[in-house]
Amino acid sequence: MIWIALAALEIAVLMIYGRRAWSRRWWNVLIAADQLLNAWCGGDARETVSARAAKQSDKLGWRALGWLLDKIDPGHMAKSAEEPEYRPGWK
Repeated sequence: MIWIALAALEIAVLMIYGRRAWSRRWWNVLIAADQLLNAWCGGDARETVSARAAKQSDKLGWRALGWLLDKIDPGHMAKSAEEPEYRPGWK
């Protein structure tokens, strides 16, 4: 029953705000799932698995994951390492 209500809510959001807002919502859900996976594996809940791999690229397993992510999306690890939380003075 709850799934029907959630589906109706998503359809209403799509109709009111348009496709762009709906796709942005799902992108945010995917980022949250990525952060949840990272937290579940012992990382910081505010960072994604990609950011964690970029920070720990000196370790073999993380280096292999970084290599794979760069093959799928060239420059992915560089973009992940440049997020504001890794810059000095970020709060």
